Amino acid sequence: MDQNKHKYWQQQIMLSHESGKKTKEYCRKNKLSYWNFMSWKKKLGNNPEQNSPLVKVTVHPETSNKKPMPSSSLSSLTNSS
Repeated sequence: MDQNKHKYWQQQIMLSHESGKKTKEYCRKNKLSYWNFMSWKKKLGNNPEQNSPLVKVTVHPETSNKKPMPSSSLSSLTNSS
């Protein structure tokens, strides 16, 4: 798949969602083919890892010799965005 097209349609889908408009209205206002938009939305939706800003994380059980993380460190992790 062409990376430029992938990025372009990924951005259009994100902007459409952020606009709050119905898909057909968004496509009409931005001179996009509704059918191409839906085709790309389906293609990109089949691979959520490529269009998700989230990172896959593996969690390992804690061992008995590890100390718990202080709560002040936890709050900085959740407020990092």
